[in-house]
Amino acid sequence: MAIRRFNAPLLAYVSPLWYIDDYEKALKANEQHQQPRNAGSSAAAASSSSSSSRVVESRKQQALLQSPRALPLDWWETVLDYSRNISAVLGASKSSSGASMTQSTKSTRDMEMPSILRAIWDLLEIFYVDKHASSWLPEQLINWLERYDKVLAILGPTIHCKLAVLQPRLVNTRFPEDDEDYWSGLTSALAVGWLDVVVKCLRMHGSYQHDQIDNRQTENGLVEAVVVLITKMPRLRPNPKLDTLGVTYTFKPEFSKAWERWRNQIAKLNSSSFWLECTHEGTVNGLKQLLSVLLGDVNTLTAATMHWMELLVSHFLFIRPFLMGAEGLLSLARKCVQLKLPAEADQMLDLLLAILGEDTEVVLVECRKLFDPWMLTHMVELLLAKNGQAQLFLTEEREVLDGMSLEEFHRLVYAQLLSSHPCTWQLAPFYLASCPRQGQGLLEAVLLMQPVSSHSKAPMKVLDICRMYELRSVGDKYMRMVGVYHWKHGRKGLGISWLQCGRDYERLSCAADELLAAVSQTSAGDSNRLQELDGLIDLLGPQFEGFGGLAFLHRFRDFKVSLYSFQEAQTNLAGIDKQVVAGKAATKHLIQLMKDGITPQRFLLPLLQDSVELLEYSGEVLVTAAETNALLLKLQNFFLTNKHDDINSTEIMSQSVAKIRLALACNLGRAILKE
Repeated sequence: MAIRRFNAPLLAYVSPLWYIDDYEKALKANEQHQQPRNAGSSAAAASSSSSSSRVVESRKQQALLQSPRALPLDWWETVLDYSRNISAVLGASKSSSGASMTQSTKSTRDMEMPSILRAIWDLLEIFYVDKHASSWLPEQLINWLERYDKVLAILGPTIHCKLAVLQPRLVNTRFPEDDEDYWSGLTSALAVGWLDVVVKCLRMHGSYQHDQIDNRQTENGLVEAVVVLITKMPRLRPNPKLDTLGVTYTFKPEFSKAWERWRNQIAKLNSSSFWLECTHEGTVNGLKQLLSVLLGDVNTLTAATMHWMELLVSHFLFIRPFLMGAEGLLSLARKCVQLKLPAEADQMLDLLLAILGEDTEVVLVECRKLFDPWMLTHMVELLLAKNGQAQLFLTEEREVLDGMSLEEFHRLVYAQLLSSHPCTWQLAPFYLASCPRQGQGLLEAVLLMQPVSSHSKAPMKVLDICRMYELRSVGDKYMRMVGVYHWKHGRKGLGISWLQCGRDYERLSCAADELLAAVSQTSAGDSNRLQELDGLIDLLGPQFEGFGGLAFLHRFRDFKVSLYSFQEAQTNLAGIDKQVVAGKAATKHLIQLMKDGITPQRFLLPLLQDSVELLEYSGEVLVTAAETNALLLKLQNFFLTNKHDDINSTEIMSQSVAKIRLALACNLGRAILKE
């Protein structure tokens, strides 16, 4: 049965692995990649796996600081913890053996189906990470098949499928021993070591019923004898399992002796004369088949299994129980494949064989065909755990990738996939920051492309990421973008604050010039406008006075405020002394604006017009003769430099200039007489 393409591969590479025409094409293909469908690519799973990756990366950096040349010998234990955390992210796995025969049909359908993604991940953990697993490899594979045999059902018929079909028939059958499928199912379950299933089903035998046991004592005795032998099957395991049958041995010589005694008991039962006394032919043939499995008959095992992986496990259980390590494993697996060739193309075949043979190159190539970039990115840590050849292959810098290694390349591709979605973009920086070649540039691009709108939470997240990875220049650029956005949308106060945080003095000066244009026509009595101007200038702050129009804005604000105080003192008929103090303060700010040369030319005439009120004050001479001469000089230079072209009404201008000149002349005379 053909398997669906699990998340069509992001990268269409050709084999061998390093023949990648252009990795930029792969990245471009990533942009067109659809939203991932499996657990590994969901936002929640991506976040959880990212946390686990951060932990292992942090521990790796700490280990390299202590020993720069190589990771410690026990590093595989850290990777093992990481692998199990990721495996938990992929979802809980449940046994496909006992549950399928003891639960109801409805509950079986409702059971969570372990994903192929997790099945492959756990198999990689066994062969590439867990060093202890190599000492108990057959038992590890048996446990793996028990968890994931129903996953293999996606690829073709398996024993799990066979038992799932048999289950509802057993529920409604009083004498299952009359059904050939009953014995066929038990033989298959026993072949892969599902002892609990076999024992429970054997005790459904009709001879156990109260109305049958007296007439079928011999038959029942034979069935019970086989049950006892199955429950006493020796198993070479690192630790006993409470929920499974069999006798656990952790020491190989003890296991070898127990195995020999157990096999002798099976042979003795097989040659017993009680078989002749049993009158039920189906029971005799079925029990004989079970004993053939226990004795390791190759033909029986081959007929009982349906998938080559099941046949491989049966060999470990009953033919080669003393196998330690992976020596000869791949050749045995290939023989099992030849005996159990799938009816249709099995897309998982090459991947499973590559993992059994620890062929890292083929593992990566096949994973590209079946899984999305999430798997490729996170499985690299597993491949690097203990295999020196794999480490060299994955970390070697390649010219075809612009000097990047395959490890970095896969991270870049996955990071781009994350950055393309609003729910996961904040996870991308971690993967990009761990890419020494091109990660930095792509990280800056990802951060600067985030939205700057007031309704988005992205700005604070971007700044947090910049602080985390010490990207001060990127943070400044982003804050400038946010400042410009707010300024253009009328939130000038926010715009100024963001531009200040981004230290964008050039744009602050432009903002000041824009404020100058907006307030150029502001009258001294416009209190609301002056209050608004006062607030914006306070935001600009005194530390920016040396930057162009910002200094003028501060002093222009001070002049307007003092002039307004002078006018208010006159209106409220305050004492002469208060009026004089306010007038002299306004005069002081006016003269500073004229002397420092920071006042834009377009503001000279409005300022001189505002000065008329100070010049014509009758209470006391507020402007000295020297200051009056300076104002006359400014007025003369204003016309000589032809900076009045933007004034539309010549008649109005002439009247204003005449009034200013008259006020200056009168004040000059009064000042000279006073002095």
